[in-house]
Amino acid sequence: MSVSGRASTGIGKRLAASSTIVLFFVVALEFVIMISPFAFVFYAALNPFLLALNQSALTRWLTAFFLPHMVVPPNLTLKAVRVLGSIFFLFGMAAFLICAVQVYGGKLLKLGVANRGLYRVVRHPQYVGLAIAAFGLALMWPRFLTLVLYAVMLWLYYLLARDEERRMLNRLGDSYRAYLDRTGMFLPRRVERLFRPENMPRQPLTAAKATTILLALLILCVSIGFLFRAYTVRHLPLAQVEGVDVMTITPEDLQPAEELVGSALQNPAVAADVKPLLAGKRHRVLAYFVPTSCRE
Repeated sequence: MSVSGRASTGIGKRLAASSTIVLFFVVALEFVIMISPFAFVFYAALNPFLLALNQSALTRWLTAFFLPHMVVPPNLTLKAVRVLGSIFFLFGMAAFLICAVQVYGGKLLKLGVANRGLYRVVRHPQYVGLAIAAFGLALMWPRFLTLVLYAVMLWLYYLLARDEERRMLNRLGDSYRAYLDRTGMFLPRRVERLFRPENMPRQPLTAAKATTILLALLILCVSIGFLFRAYTVRHLPLAQVEGVDVMTITPEDLQPAEELVGSALQNPAVAADVKPLLAGKRHRVLAYFVPTSCRE
């Protein structure tokens, strides 16, 4: 390889590494700042970007939540999903920190290549830990935009892992090749054998293959988001009274809300405002009820 080729490879590697770190923190940033006193400043800066996405039907879905109405999850499954978000985040960060201590401690003590602990199971446990942590954050603050960024982040981790393995093969030769043969890249070897036969040779990473992997990750992550959304919407406390959609925070409040909307629609002044909207079939009217305790 020429000097210019090596320089280009080095620049590309540094750019991919920097981009991956930035994307991880972008995935985390909205959730972290959202729960802080600086939320209004953050959203003041973010809103123009979200509003710009909302201008087009092609991008409007990116600003939506794939787990709506999760302040009070409507059933046990969604409550578990909310708890799992925190568990995944804590578990992933713990795995990342343990591996970081192992790697940098090994460098300080000159113990050689990290191949103990979690590195006996997979070759890139730090990337796996960060991916799990980022997924947990996505469950805690679940925008479709976050899923798209998450897919790109996973793709960049894959590119970095392939580049690291190429360099380690050039440096260590057969000893590292043996390590490749007995461990999986991101999953245990016995699991990866289900997708990649043991005797299949390692293929070079072409631009076409990298692009296909990126598209597959985007489709997978976004599809999972839409499945989550469809499941959540089906289990929302939602009913319809004379064409008006009625939604409450808790299932227990739904029946009183239906009765209240039914009574309100008997009021001539209310009916005069609502029924023309329903007659045109161009609008949907939503009556959303918030308990008094939530407004205090």
